[in-house]
Amino acid sequence: MQSSRDADSNVKKQWRWSQEKNWGNPARGTSATSVEGGMGDLEQEQRGFEYAFKAALQPLDFLGATHSLSSGLELSRQEARYEVTEDSWGTSALRLSNATGSSTCVTASGLLDDDYCSISVNAAGVAQRQYFGMLSYVKAGEIELDQTAYALFLQDDIQIGKLNLRPGLRLDGDDYMEKKTLAPRFAASYDVLGDGRTLFSAGANRYYGRNLFKYRLADGRQSLWWRASRAASSANAIPDFGTLVNYGVDESSFRKLDIPYDDEWMLGLSQQMLGMRVDLKYVHRDGRDQIVRARSRDLDLPDGDGATTIANYYTYTNAARSENETVTLTITPLQNLRLAGTVTSLQAAFDWSQTKSNFYDDYDSIFTSGRLEDDDVYFDGKLVPYSQLPANNFNRPWTARLNTITSVPALNLTWSNFLRYRGAYEQIYRDGTITLDDTSYEHYLVGEAKAAVTWDTRVKLDIPLQGEQALYMAVDVTNLTNHVNEIIGSTSGSLSYETGRQYWLEVGYQF
Repeated sequence: MQSSRDADSNVKKQWRWSQEKNWGNPARGTSATSVEGGMGDLEQEQRGFEYAFKAALQPLDFLGATHSLSSGLELSRQEARYEVTEDSWGTSALRLSNATGSSTCVTASGLLDDDYCSISVNAAGVAQRQYFGMLSYVKAGEIELDQTAYALFLQDDIQIGKLNLRPGLRLDGDDYMEKKTLAPRFAASYDVLGDGRTLFSAGANRYYGRNLFKYRLADGRQSLWWRASRAASSANAIPDFGTLVNYGVDESSFRKLDIPYDDEWMLGLSQQMLGMRVDLKYVHRDGRDQIVRARSRDLDLPDGDGATTIANYYTYTNAARSENETVTLTITPLQNLRLAGTVTSLQAAFDWSQTKSNFYDDYDSIFTSGRLEDDDVYFDGKLVPYSQLPANNFNRPWTARLNTITSVPALNLTWSNFLRYRGAYEQIYRDGTITLDDTSYEHYLVGEAKAAVTWDTRVKLDIPLQGEQALYMAVDVTNLTNHVNEIIGSTSGSLSYETGRQYWLEVGYQF
């Protein structure tokens, strides 16, 4: 898989709207922004292969039960390349102050900084000086990573009359973390009438999150990031930027971490009726030892040298945990729809979910000491532990989905559609601090985003070759209707939008 970004500019700035920076929308008042530029050209490539082997023994009758033993082996390899083809610059930490007749964009060293400073009249009609306090520099360079992973599994499918039991074990490992994990698996089902029409099911499983490759790649990218900062000032002149310092990464600490895991249990009912299969399932999942980034000082680690690495550098900890509940209702017609030489299968599903986590942001956010210690924060009119905040990953509690797959055998063509309705949701965001009884607490508010509708479609053409070999070409279009779907920022509560229509072309060889 390969993707690239071809930008018209390698410098990105987000100003507040003013008469000088006037290409934004001033209707939002003093919070209106005017964005210019981009973050330069980028090339990304990922290659990989997977091999799976499964062996099953002949069923064996023992002590009134039929045992069907199976085992398997999985091998996979990933190779990734990330290349920044030109130096790029980004800005943040905008400093704002009312401008006087003597306010300038001249720095303390006497240089005119009209690249990152502006004086003009803002949307409220007030003269204002704005300049950026943080300059991020992405150095041109290339990151290449690879990883080989393996897995062994064993399970016994046990049939005792109408009762089916399926215990199992799975062993995973890779050549990066060099740690092996052994996960138990168990599933059970009971066929009430013995005809497959009514099934009760249950299960308890552990899943280890070994998809750590993305974190390594994120760290590799960060090794190309540098930053320089300057303080806020109300003086006539503005400060100069300090020296560029690397963000700092600590890959050695990553290998010392425990492998994150999820413990899951489920209950389900499956009923065949009216020409349909109706499935109702409840899943409870507890995430433990989840990996998050933290600052070295929050973990009581020695500072970086401040020259090649920022003093309070980034590292990792297994401090995050989560809890999720999901209820899913799925309706699947038992017969496909056949029309004019086509065959169409359909499935509709409805979901309700609720997530709690002591870390509700993503990789780019930082786990602070307060979050490590689960300090109280002010939310919904009262003090609550940080871990009790609702999850902040745009978690929409209600969703409805309709999937259709239409095949045209005569043309070796498959057309898939995925329509999704996601209900409105409330997004938690931080709004500074609040002082209660002489104690300062982080203050969190709620922003509301409207319901979202998306339609994704995929058309795939297969070109059969000899035997089971085939070439294929697929075109994916996400958000086909280019529907505007709102999301709420987790740090400011500002309104932004999901990605609009996108096109993807995939060409491959199957064997």
